[in-house]
Amino acid sequence: MPDFKLDTPLGIFKVRTSSRGVASLDFPPLPAPRGGRAQSVETRSGTAGKIRRYFAGDPRAISGIRLDWSGYTAFEKKVLRACACIPFGRTLTYSELARRIGRPRAARAVGNALGRNRVPLFIPCHRVVRSDGNPGGFTAGPGWKARLLALEQSLTSSRKILYNPNIKKRSATWKLIASSASPKKK
Repeated sequence: MPDFKLDTPLGIFKVRTSSRGVASLDFPPLPAPRGGRAQSVETRSGTAGKIRRYFAGDPRAISGIRLDWSGYTAFEKKVLRACACIPFGRTLTYSELARRIGRPRAARAVGNALGRNRVPLFIPCHRVVRSDGNPGGFTAGPGWKARLLALEQSLTSSRKILYNPNIKKRSATWKLIASSASPKKK
């Protein structure tokens, strides 16, 4: 599979591949710069089209994409495989994920393993949040974690998430509202 760049409504993603599958996915910076269009190369496995369909609202589009698991430790693979089982639109805490892999006291190590995730869209580490309700870290940055969680939430319920960056905490917070309501302007 050749490496390629993919232009989406959310910016230009860079996909690196190996003979084993997708090796890494680089997210664009936020806010996504909108200039010329990147050239997308449709691979034999249709990876580019699957990513486009995911961002267009088809959560199942990216399932089944072959990944390159080389370079991960056995523990990291265990964490990442468990993370890949978190359903679209749902979240788990780092502690819950640690319990699921049989290491209930390893929440911090789970977070570190997720931090090494090179394919964060395909292995959805954005679905793992802190126990205190804050989003926590994300390979592509907290803005992307917020965007991906909001996208998934909007596609799986009648509620939408509004991202509130004005909270005076280290991490931003979320506010759920009914989809028929619109935010009031100040």
